[in-house]
Amino acid sequence: MDLRYWYRAIQSLGSHAKHDPRFLPGLLSAGLAADSRGRARTVFIHAAYPQMKELEVEMGLIRYSSYDQDPLERFFLAALCQIKRPKAIFEIGTFDGRTTRLLARNAPDARVFTLDLPPNDASLATLQPEADHVMEGGIGSAFAGTPEASRIEQLLGDSRGFDFSPWRRKVDLVVIDGGHEYDCVSADTSSAQLILKADGVIVWDDYDPIWPSVIRAVDESGLPVMHVVNTGLAVNDPSTT
Repeated sequence: MDLRYWYRAIQSLGSHAKHDPRFLPGLLSAGLAADSRGRARTVFIHAAYPQMKELEVEMGLIRYSSYDQDPLERFFLAALCQIKRPKAIFEIGTFDGRTTRLLARNAPDARVFTLDLPPNDASLATLQPEADHVMEGGIGSAFAGTPEASRIEQLLGDSRGFDFSPWRRKVDLVVIDGGHEYDCVSADTSSAQLILKADGVIVWDDYDPIWPSVIRAVDESGLPVMHVVNTGLAVNDPSTT
């Protein structure tokens, strides 16, 4: 490369650093942010699943809270259910059951199994860094008494020691949103691989720099993973690799 380009680049760096006190901190922050991102390839929703352009999904009434998935993430999961038409879904991390019901509504032929810690320990399963993570109504309260409830089976236990063998190679879609510690996400990912059919799909929530342990566990899984742009969702789908 022509040395003049390096000279101009150094001149520009020095000029910005001299006249804008925010420049160097911003540059360092950008570098740290880049380092904290996961290794999954980033994809836009319609690039990964062109069919989603034409879909209308059942999302129901939405009340935003910082511990819940945002509307784009909910749309993605609902649309994915419509595209894949799963017969068996396994969700790790029920919390109040809003996502559970969303999955059931958009996969009308599916049996949905959802696992969370017993009530006395449930706050540990999906703990978020914000202060408003407290669950209203209890585990699965969002689907209790709804038309979808008859197709949802609530399971209780610590996913790290739970016996997944009855579902071995029987599940079409696994959604991982339980404990966010590295050992939890790593164990849940291994369990997902155990119960998935050959063409099954895994979706991880909170693949986000504020949850470095989630990113690390997903990146170290050895699976081909894509990160859906503008969401905290990471996906392993054999049909897109």
